[in-house]
Amino acid sequence: MKTQKDVVIGEIEKRPGSFRIRFFWYVGLFTFALAALAILAAWQTFVILAQVLVYAITAICAIAILIGSLYFGWLAIHTIRHKVRRDEATTAKLENESRIITHDHNHVAYRWNDGELFPVYVPQLGAANALALPMGEGVQSLDFIEVMTKAKRCFSIVADQQTGKTTLAHYIVEYWMQRGIKPLVISQKYDAGEYANCEKFGPDSASITAGFDLVRQEAAYRQQLADGGKPYNAMRLQPIFLEDFTSFASILDNKALESFVAQALTVFAARGLLLYFIVHSRNKNAFGLGKQGAALKDQMTRLEIIPAYTTTGEVDHASKQIVCSIGSNLEAVPVTGIPAYTPRLDYECRLSLYSLSAGARPQIEPDKTEATVLRRYDKGDGISAIALAVFGQQNGFNNDKVKNILAKFGREVKDQRVREDMQL
Repeated sequence: MKTQKDVVIGEIEKRPGSFRIRFFWYVGLFTFALAALAILAAWQTFVILAQVLVYAITAICAIAILIGSLYFGWLAIHTIRHKVRRDEATTAKLENESRIITHDHNHVAYRWNDGELFPVYVPQLGAANALALPMGEGVQSLDFIEVMTKAKRCFSIVADQQTGKTTLAHYIVEYWMQRGIKPLVISQKYDAGEYANCEKFGPDSASITAGFDLVRQEAAYRQQLADGGKPYNAMRLQPIFLEDFTSFASILDNKALESFVAQALTVFAARGLLLYFIVHSRNKNAFGLGKQGAALKDQMTRLEIIPAYTTTGEVDHASKQIVCSIGSNLEAVPVTGIPAYTPRLDYECRLSLYSLSAGARPQIEPDKTEATVLRRYDKGDGISAIALAVFGQQNGFNNDKVKNILAKFGREVKDQRVREDMQL
């Protein structure tokens, strides 16, 4: 038996619009399902594309790393091969050069040339004087000009007679002249053309002493400039060559020489005065040094010529060796870059002496002989008369000694006739 509720529901189901409602509801549900499936598919596609992009980037990076590794590996191999070839070329060059590799007790050195050993007589090449040429790691050679023109250094050129010491010095002189600096030279001898266009002192003892005094004067004046605020590094360098310094001991006091060498290393070099000692030996006597100052010479930059001689006793300049040691490092190395031309010494240049520019004079006291010369000259005596009275003989040599003393203490030298005219 149907209730009233069932009748009502049945009536509703029979209404025409109820079917359309269900239809749209099912369609909406189906559309929502399709949209959900589409969104899910799109997300999966995005994930796949993202994975592909990650894989692609990873592959590109891997390829770049592989290429970089191959490149740097090739570069390392190339660098090693280049270094090996360079070392082999350097070794071959040194082996082909004429250099001492061994010697016996008879001072016969064996030199290596083109794969063969040649005996060459070399004097004074005992074990005590032999120089070690380092062939391992470290400095293999030194450039001639670069090492011999360093600021704040003191230098020596050591070699036997007629082996080329002065020629090497002339190359250094040319270097400074090319830069407008006139070297100062103190020497007991000047051969024709030697140290042309340089400021020279010597050959007599008075002139050499005047040269020493000028160097000391310049050092003292540079200290005054430093005290006033001008640093040493801002001061112009002044090269000073002491040619055949070994011979100075024969005419000058040893204490004076030792004092000068000590100042050269401790005072002059620091103030821009570069001294070049040209000597015949490395021992202390060649520098006029006593026991206390013997170690001073080992603080220099030492350029040494190891000569070779022919069977007739002539110097074999093509086979001689030039080596250098610096400071307390007694191990010498070969020197390269030595010019082979005749040096020019005619450049326009000037002294880098601040004290002369300021008109300073050496602040020194004359000794007894010098005081007598000055006193007689100031009284009006002539050069010859002073030479006769002071040195006991009137000649050109004694007259020059008088003139050098007068020049040393700033007296203007005039001959007797000019002096008489001035007195009238």
